Amino acid sequence: MHPSPRSVRRPDTRVFATLTAIALAGLWPAAAQAQNAARPSKWTIEFSGGVSSSSSASSGGAAPTFAPGTPFTTQSGQQSRAVSSWYFGDGAGLLNQVQARFAAIAGTPFPEITPLDSALGGNAASRKSGGAFGIRVGRTLTAKLSIEFSAERSLAKLGLTSALQNALEASRASFEDAFLALLSTAPVTNLTVSSQLTTPDRANSQTRVAGAVKWTVLSGNKLAAYMTAGGGVMLNSGAGPEAILNGRYTFRLFGAFLMDETDRVVVSVTQPKNNAMGLVGGGFTYDLSARTGIRADVRLLVNSTKEVTKLTAAPALVTATASTTGVLPSVTNPGIQFSTQPNVRSTMSGPNLSLTLFEGSGTNRQVAVTIGVFRRF
Repeated sequence: MHPSPRSVRRPDTRVFATLTAIALAGLWPAAAQAQNAARPSKWTIEFSGGVSSSSSASSGGAAPTFAPGTPFTTQSGQQSRAVSSWYFGDGAGLLNQVQARFAAIAGTPFPEITPLDSALGGNAASRKSGGAFGIRVGRTLTAKLSIEFSAERSLAKLGLTSALQNALEASRASFEDAFLALLSTAPVTNLTVSSQLTTPDRANSQTRVAGAVKWTVLSGNKLAAYMTAGGGVMLNSGAGPEAILNGRYTFRLFGAFLMDETDRVVVSVTQPKNNAMGLVGGGFTYDLSARTGIRADVRLLVNSTKEVTKLTAAPALVTATASTTGVLPSVTNPGIQFSTQPNVRSTMSGPNLSLTLFEGSGTNRQVAVTIGVFRRF
């Protein structure tokens, strides 16, 4: 007996469509993964950290020439000059002339001050070693050639050179020795001589933004070696270094007349906001997987030195009341005079100074060594 045509059950097209969709959905991720695996990764992103060190080849110059002080005659009839500081220039020269005259009179050496002049004729600052960290983004162009862009923050600080710091310390110490010896020959009491050097910790850092071309020179299964070259800009932030010398002597002439003079000198360095740089280097990459790896990189960064060294001097005298004024001139020629009388000049009475001593014009070289972790995508 054959069933009637009406009793035959045909496959439900909706069920068929549903099963087909499920099958395709299951196959799609596998197909997508296979496609991604077949497609080579063109981009890389890397996070790196390391250290950078610096050296300068700035063109130095001769010691600066400072204008002589204004001549005047002391109360003892000797010639003197109004100076702005004992630490440098005409002030240091005049003090050492007077010390030499006292040494000849006493028949014994008198300590002289060590002038700063010879240390002020070149670049006063250099960048120290410090940590660095940054990010790099690369794009593969061919099997051997790729480009990358990087932004790196260097914590290596710009600081005073060791030569300048040594000169500042020598001048600081000699100030005390010279004035203790000089003023001990006078009829004074309560003599105090001090000379202090301070170098404030002024934070500064550098951001380096660059583009570079990378050429693969050796490639293996996992290890590859490359060379790179490019350029960019260095962005400097923070304040440049400075040093402050404060010399002071106080005493009472004949035990009655207070004399108090201060010699303040500041040497400071300002850095440009930005300057161009070039770079060359090389390194190795090692693949940890198809997508990730590590890189060791060494780069030489070269830029021009444009730091500016400035000096300010600000002498200060305590003026006594009319009933307690005093004058103490030396008997040497040339001479030095200390005075608290408004109408009688003290040798330490020159004008405040603000001078530009040196403008950098050489090159600065930084070596940056970093290790990074990268991922391809």
